[in-house]
Amino acid sequence: MTEGEAIRELDEMKNDLYALGYFENPEKESETFDMAIAALKEIQNYRRLGKLEELARAKKYIDLAKKHGTIGEMIDSCAEYEEIGTAEECRAAVEKQKPKKPRLNYKPKFFGKATYTCPKCGNICLEKFANERQNNNYCWDCGQALNWNENLEGMEDK
Repeated sequence: MTEGEAIRELDEMKNDLYALGYFENPEKESETFDMAIAALKEIQNYRRLGKLEELARAKKYIDLAKKHGTIGEMIDSCAEYEEIGTAEECRAAVEKQKPKKPRLNYKPKFFGKATYTCPKCGNICLEKFANERQNNNYCWDCGQALNWNENLEGMEDK
């Protein structure tokens, strides 16, 4: 039974009992039914507002609005936060900033020129061309920080 159905039943019951003369103290007993109906209507209103979890989430946003002054400022702050990215994206970006040695592909003694690949995405990174680029410390494809400072000739594949 829903609250609406219970309200209708109580209202009909109150009217029937009153009409049949079953109320010993009509004013008090009618008030009891009216209070029960009012309580059910209040429950209906709470249900329209949403579940407890939804209200808790809404309260969080209201608290943010109070902290930032206006709804507009709060929305701007939320938009800026969303642009930063998820926690996983931030961790991945931080990981890319840690310089890694490029992987040696071809050993110069066999092929004449050493070639290297990015340890993250596998993109080929020739040291000669990397040094000619303005930003030679990052992979051209994925942005992984590269460490060219160590002696790369002796590196083995990892």
